[in-house]
Amino acid sequence: MANQIELLLDLDDKEFNKEKTKDIEIKRLSDKTKKPFFITIKSLSPERIYELQDKSYDKNGNVVMGKFYDGALNGCSEAIVSPDFNDTRLKHKLGLSDTALKKDVLMRVFKVNEINEINSEIMDISGFNKDVGEEIKN
Repeated sequence: MANQIELLLDLDDKEFNKEKTKDIEIKRLSDKTKKPFFITIKSLSPERIYELQDKSYDKNGNVVMGKFYDGALNGCSEAIVSPDFNDTRLKHKLGLSDTALKKDVLMRVFKVNEINEINSEIMDISGFNKDVGEEIKN
């Protein structure tokens, strides 16, 4: 068997910190616009994921749903790279000011379950998927 460290040393440095992206169709918006509506998300670092999750708990370690949703919105705000939800025309259409945060726009564009689904996809491409144990075994 080849020296495992040599195999790692032969990899491009970028492989270790490679940012992943994924296109996700938002079916409800595709149906409404009568055209495929996709967003592009990127992976977040494990440190950032943990930081967002930590804010979702109370002092007793219980999940606080309002804080969890806010964390999911913040994660989506950071991870959605396309389309540009900071577009002032969209903010005006939604009745928001030019200075409104991206998460305020996302809260109006997406339903709660869609935010949760997008957040789940972000977790998956960031390496927090449920199937990682199976991948390691194989």
